[in-house]
Amino acid sequence: MPRSSVLSLLLLLGLLCTPAHAHKLAPALLELRSLPSGTIAVNWRLPADGSAALVLSFSADCRRLGEGPPTRQGTALEWQFHVQCGSQPEVRVDGLSPSQSAVLLRWWPEEGDEQQLLLNSDEPGYVLENKDQKPHGVVQYLQWGISHILIGFDHLLFVLGLFLISEHWRQRLLWVTAFTLGHSLTLIAASTGLVSFDTGLVEVAIAASILVLALGINTRPSDVTRSGFALLVLGFGLLHGLGFASVLGELGLPLGQQLTALLLFNLGVEVGQLLFIAMLALVFGLIARIPVNGGETPLFAARLLSIYTMGGCAMYWMVSRAATSLW
Repeated sequence: MPRSSVLSLLLLLGLLCTPAHAHKLAPALLELRSLPSGTIAVNWRLPADGSAALVLSFSADCRRLGEGPPTRQGTALEWQFHVQCGSQPEVRVDGLSPSQSAVLLRWWPEEGDEQQLLLNSDEPGYVLENKDQKPHGVVQYLQWGISHILIGFDHLLFVLGLFLISEHWRQRLLWVTAFTLGHSLTLIAASTGLVSFDTGLVEVAIAASILVLALGINTRPSDVTRSGFALLVLGFGLLHGLGFASVLGELGLPLGQQLTALLLFNLGVEVGQLLFIAMLALVFGLIARIPVNGGETPLFAARLLSIYTMGGCAMYWMVSRAATSLW
């Protein structure tokens, strides 16, 4: 391979891998509680590696009281203070983007029940009213699940590997089903507190699973048709489910609606996964139709680029995530 092609490939891998160095779609949480004194208690929690990206603001007539430096809460930074506002103040979060898709807002008005919704780049603000407006925050967990898988580059690379290693749709369905079963089981178990885990180690293991799959793409077909491979994919799915659960662990599930939100999030992950597989089928199908005038086929080149991308990113994530966990 020419030196210029190698440098271009390394540059591409660097650009693709870096966004998922820290776990993608790190959630943020904003809790607001109306107090009898007329002030609003604020609890603002951000992932430690993304605190500079989001800016919390209130209406111009609001005044912040008792704001101090943040405290460290696990992998997050937390600010606690009060604001004094007029009637129906607006809260807004600027800096939201597809890679930081939403902030979970929990609002306890003086009258009515707790309100929950997701602030995103399309609707970054919300008017606080002291009555029960019943925003449909739980339903938005479906959107959160779809967004999480579609911008979660490490999870997508694993699905890409399953797509490439399978020879036909029946086999592809078997691998994806095993992967789905695995990550659904641990997502539910971890999110409901049945199992506990070290997030840093899980992230390293997820990267290792991608590397293993990349190394196995060009194995003999007989090596991947045995039931043992399905069990391996199931095991990798268990790992990825813990990665999904870490997102919900930071975000939190709505009180009284935990099961509904959890199922909707998992459904969103599956919908996003199926959309990605459909896109892969379309792209590789179009590449296979490109006419060839000697030499390697475009389909072979696309597979090779996919393998290098999977392997390169996986090794980068393993090293960087292990370093982050240790230090």
